[in-house]
Amino acid sequence: MIVKDGLLSFGNHEAEKKEKVEGFKHGENIYKVSTYKEATRLEKNEELVLETVPGTTIHDFNKKDDLSYVSFGIEGFPNSTIITVQLEEDSIYRITAGKDSLGSMKSNISGKIKFSVDLKTPKHIVIEKA
Repeated sequence: MIVKDGLLSFGNHEAEKKEKVEGFKHGENIYKVSTYKEATRLEKNEELVLETVPGTTIHDFNKKDDLSYVSFGIEGFPNSTIITVQLEEDSIYRITAGKDSLGSMKSNISGKIKFSVDLKTPKHIVIEKA
């Protein structure tokens, strides 16, 4: 896990064996990353932040504390990748992947949204509360 300008970069979609970073302190929070080619998962204070299946490499992850905005670069294998993000429950979010709008999505009762992107090329994902 790398922190640059307050943004997190993590994951390794090419790892054959599971790699973990536990107890990584950033600000007042404790992070845990688990990653390999099958899945990448980021937790903050023992709660899900982001998960991808299959695994990915995430760059410059930025999530506002008020859950109104998330952005990150993502790269992985050239196929469809399912992304799960923990946000505010029962809220509407607009999602873009690069220049493409993926539309709006309502988070479920536990605050999760799930969507997929094709990673033939690296993408920049932006999720904004509508």
